[in-house]
This record gives sequence, C-alpha cells and structure tokens, in this order.
Amino acid sequence: MKRFYIILLVTFSMLTTSNSSFAQQWVEMMKNPNANFYETQAAFEAYWSGKTIQKGKGYKAFKRWENYMAPRVYPSGNFTLPSQNYKNYRTWEQERLDAGIPKSTKGTWTLKGPTGKPTGGGAGRVNFVRFDPANSTNIWIGTPDGGLWKSINGGTSFTTNTDQIATIGCSDVAI
Repeated sequence: MKRFYIILLVTFSMLTTSNSSFAQQWVEMMKNPNANFYETQAAFEAYWSGKTIQKGKGYKAFKRWENYMAPRVYPSGNFTLPSQNYKNYRTWEQERLDAGIPKSTKGTWTLKGPTGKPTGGGAGRVNFVRFDPANSTNIWIGTPDGGLWKSINGGTSFTTNTDQIATIGCSDVAI
C-alpha cells in the first residue's frame, strides 16, 4: 500500500510539474519581446486544448494580450514593434531638429463655448486631431456626429464639406 501512495505521489507530481512548466512556457513567451507571437499563440492553444476554461488560470489575461498584440506584430510574428514606437518617435523627432524643423509649440487654446448646458445640440466631442506631416498649418478634426473639419491656417478657422452627408461620424483619418 505504501508503494501505491509513492507511485501515485510521483505520478501526480510529474503531471503537475509538466502542466505548470507548459503553462509557464506561454506566460514567459508573452513577457519575452524576442519571442514569436504565433508560437506564443500555439503554446497557449496547446495548453488549453481539451480543457475547460477556469477562472484565475490566465485564459482571459492571455486573450486580452493577444487582442492587443495581434494588430501590432510584424507578419513574421515578431512583436518588438510596440516596444520600438517610442524609440522610433525620438529618432524621427531628432531628425526633424537636425533638419532645422522646429518642434511644434503647444499653442494657446482658449474656450470659445458653449459654456452652458446645451439645448438642442451645439456641444460635442472630438474623436481626433491630425496634423499634415508635410505642412503643420493643415489640421483635420473629426467628430462622431459633426463630420470632418479642416483648417489650412493652423486652426484659426475650420471648414467642412460633410454637412450634407446622411452619416457623418468620423473616428479617424489617415494623411
């Protein structure tokens, strides 16, 4: 009987260790910027294959990470791109300074209104503000219910040509 318990304990220990190390494999791969996104996905899927999803085991955390990372990886699966964005921005900024292009000033923004509770419209939110990379005086602003607006004088005035369109919501624009 004693031998049975020892065999049972060793078997259970081996199963727990192999499952834990396999689980750790995809968790560690998520943290490693040199890992491959698709290999990390495969390790995760292999671990959860045939298992019931359980709370607190990392399933939801992985799915959130996967959802965030999927559009940000190279086609090869290399996911160093998100960690490179700030470095690339600083390089671009330095190249502009070296070329004699000054940094954009913050500008002086002032409230123009409305200041009271809107009745029948007039107040809303802005989804995006985009500057033309070739000419910073050209600015586009998009709103979810007010269309696309453009300024060619650095924001002093704006015009729109989307007022006569039935659906005018804008969530972003690419220049």
